[in-house]
Amino acid sequence: MKTNSIFFLFLSGIILIACKAKESVITIPLSSNITPATMIEIPDGLNEISGALYHNQQSLYGHNDSGTEPKIFDISLTSKSVNKSIEITNATNVDWEDLAQDDDFIYVADIGNNHGKRTDLKLYKVAKNEVESSTEVTADVINFQFSDQTDFTPRINHNFNCEAVFSFNDQLYLFSKNKVDFKTKCYTLPKTAGTHTAELQSEFDVEGLVTAATISADEKVVALLGYTEVVDDVFDPFLWLFYDYSGDDFFSGKSKKLDFTFQGQMEALCFGVDKKLYFAAETESGLDDQYVYYFDVEAYLD
Repeated sequence: MKTNSIFFLFLSGIILIACKAKESVITIPLSSNITPATMIEIPDGLNEISGALYHNQQSLYGHNDSGTEPKIFDISLTSKSVNKSIEITNATNVDWEDLAQDDDFIYVADIGNNHGKRTDLKLYKVAKNEVESSTEVTADVINFQFSDQTDFTPRINHNFNCEAVFSFNDQLYLFSKNKVDFKTKCYTLPKTAGTHTAELQSEFDVEGLVTAATISADEKVVALLGYTEVVDDVFDPFLWLFYDYSGDDFFSGKSKKLDFTFQGQMEALCFGVDKKLYFAAETESGLDDQYVYYFDVEAYLD
């Protein structure tokens, strides 16, 4: 987003820092003991950023949305630049929506299913060391279908779109983007190449559309990013935090919703070190420029 001065930051109605945006005011709720980080403008060529992954203190990995090249981009966190791009040579970007990682692999989620008709949902599994050392990689492929989907008739409103995934222990966890009931369903999926069924585990009423998911490095906090569509192409984003849960029953503990006075289509989300959370929006949300924002959620975890 283009800014002319500095940003509004508040908690409990207290304004900490003020800024003026070109077309709207952004208010990011932060606790009074958090120093907000500097924003980084997203490099040219990533105007459809839809997934993000923490790489190291200098960069994030990111990718574009549907219909673009099957590439992961190493994005500098200190300048508006791309360190390099990594092509997955045996992949197609039908509808890439999110990234996940474990110690050894990165998972690229080609799971967007806007019309509920896809029978070719998949994740591309690539070795981290190859991504770091090369500009071309070959992926193993994890194909799947949802355990509770039997109707693949094309339609706009359904509960089988999905844009959010993260890795936990030996499984991948996917979170649906429900346009019928505005809940999210949590599914589990094996990490092994082959054809699998994503098994429904639980659901939660997020009161909107989930577009990204991430889990903190210590695996104690889950964050879901999403939005509600106020009118056509006008989006009010939100963030859900889940913590003090039992095992992998992420909805069993405490939950907290944060609303932003930021009308944009938030699509990319990832935890960095500790509880630092990075997020970004697509250009099509109506914002002139795009930035990576980040803040620490620790103060919200009571």
